[in-house]
Amino acid sequence: MRCNLPDIFHWDRSEKYMLSIRLQAGGCSVALYDPLTDGSYFYQEFSYNRKISDVTNIQDLFYDNEFLALPYKKLQVLSYSPVFTCVPSIIYDETYKEKIIEFNFSRHAPKCLSQSLRQPELQILYDMDQEVYEFLHRSLSNPVFIHHISPLISFFQQRGRMGNYNKLIINPHKDSVDLLCFSRDELILANNFPCTDPEDMIYFILYTWKQLKLDQLKDMAILTGNPEQKKVLMDILKDYIKNIVPYNIVPEHHFSGIDTGNIPFEQLSLSLCEL
Repeated sequence: MRCNLPDIFHWDRSEKYMLSIRLQAGGCSVALYDPLTDGSYFYQEFSYNRKISDVTNIQDLFYDNEFLALPYKKLQVLSYSPVFTCVPSIIYDETYKEKIIEFNFSRHAPKCLSQSLRQPELQILYDMDQEVYEFLHRSLSNPVFIHHISPLISFFQQRGRMGNYNKLIINPHKDSVDLLCFSRDELILANNFPCTDPEDMIYFILYTWKQLKLDQLKDMAILTGNPEQKKVLMDILKDYIKNIVPYNIVPEHHFSGIDTGNIPFEQLSLSLCEL
């Protein structure tokens, strides 16, 4: 699993670069860029060998790509997991984080992580494979572990002050869909629903829209994701919601000249928002 890095990266200057590693079931992806260099964004996906464990796959990735262990300006491990919950910081108690996850999901949490957001003031609790966490923690230089929902919350919260209406953010994956709702810049909902086909995604989107009592004529739905997914969902949703728009990352700065259509939106947005 070797990264096909371009020649613009010089490893004696790794402290200038930003690195993120996104973990998901069955694979991972690596994103690397220089924030001061246009068109420097590099992205590559890897599928795991299902005959060996996840941690062995990640170990193989590191053995094939020694640059991953170098020191970076910022190094983030982005964990995609449907098992997460948000707790207001004002009432959060670190000693109960495992119990909160176990209560909400009726499952044992062998490794429960917490991530603090400044705006809004939230703690995001989520589970992670114990062996994977321990390997990355000792192999990476000052890694920051974050949940995949956190850059979505920060990105749209920072852009949510305009417009006196509610916004439902729809972020689809291959096997689930993230739904976030903001009233201006106030977070109302952050949830993930397991589903693999567009019809199930539409069900969860419209059910959430109804439960939150959003206005079909006034409020807005914002679609992220790859172009194919956005088109399929928009073609159906336009019959139910008047204001539905696709959201695309503007191809400028380090994204200049890069096709960002198939890069997970939460990994792209890491370079555009402060957590």
